[in-house]
Amino acid sequence: MKITNLFKITTKKMAAFKKKLKPIVWHWPKRSKQLFVRLLIGLALLVVLIVLFYGLGIYRYHWSRYGTKTIVKIIPYPAAIVGPTIITVANLDYHQQFAAHFIQRTNASMDEQTLRRQTLKMLIEQRLVEIEAKRYHLTLSPEELEAGFRQIVQEVGGEEKVRRMWGDLYGGTIEDMKRLLRERLLVSKFQREVFVSVHLAQILVKDENRAKEILKQLNAGADFAQLAKKFSEDANSREQGGDLGWLNRESLFNGQPLPQELEKAIFSLKPGEISKEPVKSEFGFHLFKVIEKKGQLDQSYQDWLKSKKEKTKIKILID
Repeated sequence: MKITNLFKITTKKMAAFKKKLKPIVWHWPKRSKQLFVRLLIGLALLVVLIVLFYGLGIYRYHWSRYGTKTIVKIIPYPAAIVGPTIITVANLDYHQQFAAHFIQRTNASMDEQTLRRQTLKMLIEQRLVEIEAKRYHLTLSPEELEAGFRQIVQEVGGEEKVRRMWGDLYGGTIEDMKRLLRERLLVSKFQREVFVSVHLAQILVKDENRAKEILKQLNAGADFAQLAKKFSEDANSREQGGDLGWLNRESLFNGQPLPQELEKAIFSLKPGEISKEPVKSEFGFHLFKVIEKKGQLDQSYQDWLKSKKEKTKIKILID
């Protein structure tokens, strides 16, 4: 059969169907039309009343019962407004349920209101990172998420153990775990790639005079790595020529937060530059060398977060 003939037959059938339907729809009695319009208005008013009723319960009376867990999944009530975005009550409930399960499972002590506030605070910080990450065109790929998950599987000892552990401690599925893991990995990637970090080496000695003598040799052109192997008293980095790897302002130093005097000395150096004088700390006297330097935001993550909160319009709607 030719395409043109098939088109003609189809057109005729559609015309016949419309002819049959027209008396039903286009020629309703006036009374039926009015009834239909009233029904639509009634349904719209009912929806508005439901929204207002549950909104009053959620925001004023802090309802967590009477079907609110279900209704917030349908209606996106905002728990907080962060810049141009909202954090929904449903999203808050979703994250809070895992923390609540963990607290109950471990017999920890925290009331529901405190837990809700802390969960919302975490979500606000997460959202600020997501907004800023877009500015830097920073995303987390599926491959990076899978690599992060596989690292956990390896550390725990198998995917089945991870599944049981997550279900027991947090009451969630592997899919839930991956969703939360993605959020935390994005924050880690943001901290790692956006903030200034340095590839650092050090020579650590207890005596200041000895540190000054080593510095003279370095200024005369001696190799930093060789002197570190020979003189450094830091057993963890000595054999690597003093190499400490990559650090940022949030990194731990000898298992402790980076002391302010060391942070200032380290991050003031340029790539290839060596400390101009020994830097004193509770560990002894340090001579630093910055091997490489990368990143764009030259401040700590916590300082950035504090500044971002002050500059961003944030409105918390649930206390």
